[in-house]
Amino acid sequence: MPNLDNPLNRAATIASREIVPILRNTLIGRRFASIHPLMKGDGKTSFEITSVSDLSDGFVQWNLPSGNEFSDSIRSELHVVNVPILYKKFEVRMEDLLAWDNRGAGEEYSLNSIAAVTASRKVAEQEEQMIFNGWAPDGSNYVVKGFSQAAGNVISGGSIAAAGTMYQYVVDAISALEADTVFGDAGSYNLAVTHEIKSAILGKRYDNGDREYQAIKEILG
Repeated sequence: MPNLDNPLNRAATIASREIVPILRNTLIGRRFASIHPLMKGDGKTSFEITSVSDLSDGFVQWNLPSGNEFSDSIRSELHVVNVPILYKKFEVRMEDLLAWDNRGAGEEYSLNSIAAVTASRKVAEQEEQMIFNGWAPDGSNYVVKGFSQAAGNVISGGSIAAAGTMYQYVVDAISALEADTVFGDAGSYNLAVTHEIKSAILGKRYDNGDREYQAIKEILG
């Protein structure tokens, strides 16, 4: 039985060199969601995290606190966070792998990694979907909340086919954030949309000729 560890490792290394730049340039989820430090490393399926929160409002008085004032209690809770596994399996025939491995120098140029790139893209799209729209295995009950579920706000309005509608969506979204005491200066907001919506926005102009896309960029900073 031939030892497949070496050719498999080299094939994976070559495919990774092509996969990583492609996904890095096209996926945006990780630009908004950073990786938790406890999640670094291979094989992690869960980790524990302690959340600490205070309960009451702040106070105002003329004098410096003396120590006899009301003291708030701190709520500390331990949470076990399960980590969903994203994957896609495919098979490579052993004879094909060995034939590639026997070609020697320059074999990296003869390895067609399109299948690996495509598979990785499909897995990455699942991650992207989960970051923004969460994961509900049964279609309705979210076991992983994405940005959309965590925000707790839904903005509705007219069709983006009309110039100015998307701009109003952005204004209303910022207003909803501020109503939840989430404030940001110009330049601190991000807008994530599908490629279809972006294409629609790029082509919209107001009656005076101004581009809606430029107006949205100005309000976002």
